[in-house]
Amino acid sequence: MSPLGVAQDTENVQTYLEESLAELPGLVLMEPSLLLAQCYLGVAIVLSTSSRPEPAATLVSMALRALQDLHVNDPDPDPESVPPDQLQRERVFWIAYFMDADMSLRGWRLPSLSPNLTNVQPPAEDPLDGAGSVQATEGDLKVNIFRLRAELALLQAQLMEYVLAPRAAGHDDRPLHEIAMRVHNWRSHFLFMFEVKDYHEMLHRSDLVHVVILESVYFATVYAVHLHISHGYRLRRSPFSPTALIPAMAMEDAAMPHRDARRFLELLRLLPSNDVPLNWLSLEALVSGVVVMLTHVMHNAKDANAKAELDVARPVLHMLYQVIDFKRDQDLTRIQHLCADLYLRTDQLIRQGGAL
Repeated sequence: MSPLGVAQDTENVQTYLEESLAELPGLVLMEPSLLLAQCYLGVAIVLSTSSRPEPAATLVSMALRALQDLHVNDPDPDPESVPPDQLQRERVFWIAYFMDADMSLRGWRLPSLSPNLTNVQPPAEDPLDGAGSVQATEGDLKVNIFRLRAELALLQAQLMEYVLAPRAAGHDDRPLHEIAMRVHNWRSHFLFMFEVKDYHEMLHRSDLVHVVILESVYFATVYAVHLHISHGYRLRRSPFSPTALIPAMAMEDAAMPHRDARRFLELLRLLPSNDVPLNWLSLEALVSGVVVMLTHVMHNAKDANAKAELDVARPVLHMLYQVIDFKRDQDLTRIQHLCADLYLRTDQLIRQGGAL
């Protein structure tokens, strides 16, 4: 991504994708290795920012399998046979794992590896080489965002295993509430205590992108958790689908993560709005964030700050249109119409003084 987030970035993605896909048949026939796993992940990342992201999940799953073939995730590794690059192998494992967990949530399918079967220790909080850390341009702020992403991935995987498990007659929803509490506890990290404007002042642009993506992953997760707590098994499909967005619009205000939605939408405005590949990575969070924010404003149209909150959603709605134009299909067109209709109804309600 260039500093300005220009249209050339999107063209570059297509060029990189075509060059990567040309080498893919040869990769499939290679013996498992750390390099092979990294290649799979690299191609998956490029695919994820293209208009054809669906095969990326398969490549990430293949990377996880290659790493397991290297015994990276063995439950009782032999200390005498640990390779010298074991730390690098474990880091690549966690990259593959959090990519897989996020793609599973967004695609509404089971993760490739159950969180109960992960034996690799999460990334260190403060590694000697500083890998995975973001640091303020001034001051002592330093956070290992890699570890935060790995911890959130385990919660995403737990959520997917719960919601896609076969439903028994006396289904117990306590695990879902436990997952919600663990997500809440994860969110209590001091990185998330700052105001949105502080990130822009404290962080380099590259680190800011990592924070925004982390917020995107978090919001998609917390939205899915809240929607399932409200509607449960009756959803029967992805909470990001057009069909599920309709009951989301009917959620009670107290049940919606509208504060998280506003924070995420405000963070998005710190980055170039026309950076389509970056916004494409956040599509599900973009859609659900706009829906939650507009629904909250509609419920509180008489409030003095209703117009200001609507103004927060407007530029992000424009980003959403750009992303949807990036890949036209029936579901995305329905989502566009749903969001546009919700915005117009909310705006009209504010103009009428909140009278339904």
